[in-house]
Amino acid sequence: MIPGLLLSACLLAQPSIVVEHPDSIEAGSTFTFSLSSNDPSCTSLSTQPVFSDGLAFLSSRSMRSTRSVNGVTESLCRLELIFQTYQGFEGPQSIGPMIVILGGGGVFRMPAESILVIPVGGMQSSGRAPYGKPLAIVTVVEDERIYPGVPFDVDYYLVSRLMVKSVETGWGPPENGTARLLSSPETLVWRVMDDGARRSRLNTLEVTAASDGEVRLPVMSANVYEAGEMFFGDGPIHTVTGDTVRIDVAPFPPDGMPRGFAGVADSVDLRLLDTSRSGCDRLLLLEATGPGTRSMRSMPIPRVEGPATVTPIGGPSMSGDTLRQRFLLVQTDTGTVSAGGDSLPWFDTRSLGYRYATIPACSVRVDYMPPECDASVSAGLDRPGGGSGPVVILISVAACTAVLSLVLLLRSRRRSDPSSSIEDAGDVEELLSAFERGIAGVLSSRRPFLARDEAIELLCERGAPLMLQRRIQRLWKDLEQALAVGETGAAALDRLRSECSEVLEEAGRERKI
Repeated sequence: MIPGLLLSACLLAQPSIVVEHPDSIEAGSTFTFSLSSNDPSCTSLSTQPVFSDGLAFLSSRSMRSTRSVNGVTESLCRLELIFQTYQGFEGPQSIGPMIVILGGGGVFRMPAESILVIPVGGMQSSGRAPYGKPLAIVTVVEDERIYPGVPFDVDYYLVSRLMVKSVETGWGPPENGTARLLSSPETLVWRVMDDGARRSRLNTLEVTAASDGEVRLPVMSANVYEAGEMFFGDGPIHTVTGDTVRIDVAPFPPDGMPRGFAGVADSVDLRLLDTSRSGCDRLLLLEATGPGTRSMRSMPIPRVEGPATVTPIGGPSMSGDTLRQRFLLVQTDTGTVSAGGDSLPWFDTRSLGYRYATIPACSVRVDYMPPECDASVSAGLDRPGGGSGPVVILISVAACTAVLSLVLLLRSRRRSDPSSSIEDAGDVEELLSAFERGIAGVLSSRRPFLARDEAIELLCERGAPLMLQRRIQRLWKDLEQALAVGETGAAALDRLRSECSEVLEEAGRERKI
């Protein structure tokens, strides 16, 4: 530290002010610039800091102490100014000239003091840690190889040689990617490192690169609140910023890349479920599970062979590591329909090769579909031998006729009063299906169900009010979000039922437009 003696220009006594600061400081570090006076009349020291562009003023604290030696009482006033140096501003920096006010009387003009800012890794002041600073933010990425669209975790640690009371963090967006917060500890858990410094995790972010090349990780910054003496009270506030870190993003190998590869990395399992309650049309649910779902942007449409068509209902929804997409299967004639059999290519990040996830194929009749499509169920449906007799055929025809009549009756009743089926819905899935049927009935559509985009398009063509269109679209999204989350409380389900009924009634009033 360099002590400097400044003589005042006061008319009366000539008290002194001692200035202390380091000769040199590493870029990105914090340091203390102190002013002190032993004038007996001094009650405090204060000033408005003046400094060059390569420095940042963080905080200040003023203190006064007294001691008695051999009956003589001595007092000391001290003012500490906390500064931080910027990276990229290496070289001489200055503090001052500035006016120092002595509480109890006295105004002093302090000349400029010079401090040399050295590059990171250059000459350091004695006693400095290997990091070269009392506070530092360290970025850690454990994944060895990063691919586009594949999320990876980034851990941020605070390394400190100070007594830290609390921390506030923030970060900026990455370049060529997206980021979201995965976890942040409620309290700092410190671990002592080999060099005596302490380390605690601040945050963990999930970063996803948009394309190959490189991605610049979010730069973490923190306001660090230092504890006072004996950890009581508040000390100065320090602002620390992590380094800019760029990570290479490897491209998917072109050799052996399947046609139509959509950038799915890591394993995926697919299965096709029949979630129909009643009626001739089928509601299919395609589920994808596994770590590869994090890089899936859409779901494949199951291939259908036979007298039927398949249409997506809404968009895919994510719950945990399971991605779900609903489809409407509408038969156009009697006969056998084959669903599934598709394959989805994905990239194995361990073997660095391409693999396939298959939707198990099944072959069923249009008036019956097993709860889960797989080869064992399909084999049981089309087991050879044991042909049907005339009596069985007549009974089957009569049963199908009765079922069809009942379905048509229920559908006509639901079209005339859509809210009744909504009130009977026992969960969000049934409520969403009832709402889709109600919208289709209100719009006089020939189809029993309508997807969200199709319904909005019909409303727009018929000149429905814009507020009604937006309300229907918002309610539809709320229902799909509730379905993706899973279990919904009774109060939330009642609220959704009430809103569905109100929206359908409002849409019914606008039907004549």
